[in-house]
Amino acid sequence: MKISEDLYSYIELKDILIHSGWLGDENNLSDYSLCFEPVLVQLNYKGSIRQFVDSLSYQGEEIDLINFLNTIVNLGYKVSRTEINLIDLNGRLTPCLFFPPKT
Repeated sequence: MKISEDLYSYIELKDILIHSGWLGDENNLSDYSLCFEPVLVQLNYKGSIRQFVDSLSYQGEEIDLINFLNTIVNLGYKVSRTEINLIDLNGRLTPCLFFPPKT
């Protein structure tokens, strides 16, 4: 099964990942778990669901930032951190996860 950018594939990917239990308890998913679908669609991920599951860096625990980033790296994507004001965000830096400054 291949993943493409169309809406049908996005919905299919989301359903498979959430309802399978691979991302944790379906009724208590972390914010990071919910980021996989839109990030993979924006990255135009062409791998299979099996490849994605094999790239998960944990088994049965809640996905936190480290688990999320490790999985993205295991899929072959580059991860880097930078500090930037949201107003200065350039489209070339997307997709990205933006964390507002702690107050």
